Amino acid sequence: MLKSEVAVASLARMDPQHGSFRSFVSRSISVLDVQGGAIDLRKGVSSTSDVHVMRLRRGSVQLAHAEGCTTVEAGQFVAYRGAQAIQFRHEQDIDMLGVFLPGSALERFLPDWDAAEFVVSNDRGEGRLSFDIAHDLLDCADQLQDKAAAEVVGETVARLLARALASNSLAGAAEPADLAEARRRRVRHFCRKHLSSPHLSVDVVARGTGLSRAAIHRLFHDQSHTLMQWVQLERLEVCRRALTEASMQPATLTDIALAHGWKSSAHFSAAFRQRYGQSPRVYRAMLQSERALRVVRR
Repeated sequence: MLKSEVAVASLARMDPQHGSFRSFVSRSISVLDVQGGAIDLRKGVSSTSDVHVMRLRRGSVQLAHAEGCTTVEAGQFVAYRGAQAIQFRHEQDIDMLGVFLPGSALERFLPDWDAAEFVVSNDRGEGRLSFDIAHDLLDCADQLQDKAAAEVVGETVARLLARALASNSLAGAAEPADLAEARRRRVRHFCRKHLSSPHLSVDVVARGTGLSRAAIHRLFHDQSHTLMQWVQLERLEVCRRALTEASMQPATLTDIALAHGWKSSAHFSAAFRQRYGQSPRVYRAMLQSERALRVVRR
């Protein structure tokens, strides 16, 4: 059984009196249509690579997970990794479409998917089109002459979903403090993972986390530093720690700078001096002298 089939089966085992279910399963995409009453479901970790996307056409659903609780309203969809353990709950009739994709399918169009967890988007444009295409598989799968057509559909849906997530606009939306902080953590996690890349930028972070540029700027507008200022401070601290490690002594300052995302050693040295009051060369020499003194005193 495919991992995406496991997710479909877990929902299909729910009491049929609570709803009606239709499903389609292939190697590249699985689709589940759910309509019914109150459901309370706990789902454990299924796969580190699966991507679960849920489109809500009617009702309201709460997803309790490690980062808190995400509420999805009618007209929205939520995407999350199969590695997440969640509790899925609603107490009224809903109309929902679930789409399950291998993580690798989405990662081709939305790099670093693992940093974009529980992204809620409005069901418009590319998002709505992707779900409409996926839903059509439920109606016409048996009539397909070429079974490989389902694989093409799966790739098309993944591409459209990636575009919908990447263009998710939160401009003008008021964010509760806890939600804003959760998103800041997600953004910082992504940045730390890619700190060594000299191409890290707000645009790259936006694509990697499924947030818009406007949303990212708003998340950091009341912080002590902008996102890219914070990235520079993180790089400086990582480099400072590298200078203190004996194992890094053979490495040149240029090696250390380039390994941690600086585009040039000159830029790194100037930023280091401004931050710590001395050049990295002087800082390293001072540490080496202190080590030599400790050895002599022994």
